[in-house]
Amino acid sequence: MKCARGGAGFTLLEVMVALLVVALALAALVGTAGRSATDTAHLRDRTVAGWVAQNVITDLRLEPEWPAPGRRRGQAVMLGRTWFWEARIVPAADTALRQVEVAVARDAALEDPMGQWVTYLGAP
Repeated sequence: MKCARGGAGFTLLEVMVALLVVALALAALVGTAGRSATDTAHLRDRTVAGWVAQNVITDLRLEPEWPAPGRRRGQAVMLGRTWFWEARIVPAADTALRQVEVAVARDAALEDPMGQWVTYLGAP
């Protein structure tokens, strides 16, 4: 690797290979940062959806009457966003319990729920 002036230097090919390696590394870094941002947003939304589901379950626990089997739908505003939920109440194997399944989504049709939370309510 001697240059025309007699000193050490890099050939054009070596410089281009080094630039290719740097470009590939930067592309991988940008891709990883993008996935990290997407994952963080999804985890934030799933956490908020869990809070909405816990609020629905708490409201059911606080009702003076034992919730009858069936479906209930509603919406809640949390952290500036409207969340839609559906609670499905079914009798459990133990007659003193009711199983409650709460699904929470960002759309009213509940087509893509952020999760489903299940709990049991005892007879009052």
